[in-house]
Amino acid sequence: MRGYGDLRGDRLAEITTQLGFPTAYFSAVIDLHPARNARTLELIALAQGFAATVAMRCKHALACPRPGSYSVQIQPMIVTPGHGALPAAHAVEAFIVAEVIKHLVDPGAQNMDLRRMLDRAAAWISVNRTVVGVHFPADSLSGAMLGQTLGEYFCARAGAGTPVQAATFDGPGVGSEDFSLGTLMELSGDDWRRKSGARIALAPVVAAPEAAPALSWLWQAARREWTGVV
Repeated sequence: MRGYGDLRGDRLAEITTQLGFPTAYFSAVIDLHPARNARTLELIALAQGFAATVAMRCKHALACPRPGSYSVQIQPMIVTPGHGALPAAHAVEAFIVAEVIKHLVDPGAQNMDLRRMLDRAAAWISVNRTVVGVHFPADSLSGAMLGQTLGEYFCARAGAGTPVQAATFDGPGVGSEDFSLGTLMELSGDDWRRKSGARIALAPVVAAPEAAPALSWLWQAARREWTGVV
């Protein structure tokens, strides 16, 4: 935590802009604009709300203390939220958005640069919550895993036809490790994909669940903003 605290001077301005849903940081990656991508932004907002709801249920069930509860030297730069730390909701919300954009904009998994940049943006947002002093790296790792899994489920329910892969998180094994995107993802040939490791274990892939009609309608409307097909 001391090492992350050294970054506060450089990151304070952007941390302040990330207190709510940091959609703008993904907008910069894929050039989102309300005039062109109203349905895409609506879909992203829906995914964020879904992620936040699930994250809060986990937080309340686990009730993990925040860093400031362990040491007076942490001194968070913002008011510490009243709910528990693990999983980090910002990580859950950021990584679900990354997954949704991947499947929406690049359904054939052809643009590895885009996919990696989306995950890097999500990871950066997650790390900033440790920099500001309200999360441990373990919170971000668990949140990222949950966000990716919820993202696959969300896309499948939207009719994207994507498989869903559950995962488990080894909390006690994290210890003082830093949060790293390399713990979650790997580049295998031309494929940027989730991976199993010492901290995250992936379950077998299961078939996509049945699509929800209303969500599927919104997904198709958002897809048309990227394909131009009416």
